[in-house]
Amino acid sequence: NIRRSHKADAMVEETQLEAARQVVRLSGTELVLYDEDSHSAFDILWTLELTHDDAILITSTIMDADLSQEFYISFRRGDMESLTSRIGSIIKDKMHRIRYIWPFDNEVPRVLRDVNFKIPVGQIMKAQKISWNDFNNNDYVIDTPFEVKVVESDFHSFQLEGQGFPKKEGGNRFAFEPYLARSPGQPIPALVEYWSQKTAAVLKFEKSHGSCCVRIRFEDLVLRAEETIRHLFRSLKVTAADDIIDRVFAEQTVAGPNDPKFMQTRGILKDRIGRGTDLDLSAIHPRQLERVNQLHAALGYDVIERRHPEFKADGHLH
Repeated sequence: NIRRSHKADAMVEETQLEAARQVVRLSGTELVLYDEDSHSAFDILWTLELTHDDAILITSTIMDADLSQEFYISFRRGDMESLTSRIGSIIKDKMHRIRYIWPFDNEVPRVLRDVNFKIPVGQIMKAQKISWNDFNNNDYVIDTPFEVKVVESDFHSFQLEGQGFPKKEGGNRFAFEPYLARSPGQPIPALVEYWSQKTAAVLKFEKSHGSCCVRIRFEDLVLRAEETIRHLFRSLKVTAADDIIDRVFAEQTVAGPNDPKFMQTRGILKDRIGRGTDLDLSAIHPRQLERVNQLHAALGYDVIERRHPEFKADGHLH
């Protein structure tokens, strides 16, 4: 949530508040603008006020942790581009944020690094479990915070250890997401397994309920958005508004399920198609690749050929 300071003599211009909102939209982080009509609560509060030397004082507070920081930002008066750029730098360089801990394997919890500062090995921080009631409106229940220690810090991530992480029965393995747990340290095979199971389930449903299914391809939705959306609406026997595409981005009220960054998006990005073709397939077992190609055939896609070293049963690449 971004608002004016409640101090009696605090001043800030609406254009400066909007500059701060624009930073959130463009930040490429987990930050999403609070919408009181859609979200049950907000996690972080920014208050802004002008100082005597025409700088902006931003106070950033993480609500559940009652943790606050103050940042004095100098900028060229009237230059909102300058203010936006400087606040963006603060997010990357100095600001405390709420971060997801990702279980890329079931051995070492870690936080992906998207900040310009290094967190040193041995640093003690706080983590806590959250349980979602409704992801879309930010409704969740928090557990008791516990301490974690940074055990490895590099360019890509910060690896953590702590006694509060969920454990499986027996206490030796973490109870993290099952696909990742079955592929320790190898996220690509985990993603392939997840995609294969979900896609097979969707195709099975389509086969038995074909009359009520409409197959929409991501690339069609991106490259031929209006045509594809109108086809979908016709199938639902609903008339689409003439400006349906513009309204999607102009009237954002609800974040996409598992994709809160939708709230920061202002148009269809056409450079996201085909990125998977550059993935290193060497860690994928031949049986996984065979299954993917069977599903590709059912979907009308080309067969994937290995363009990287071959996987061998002995665990080595040849």
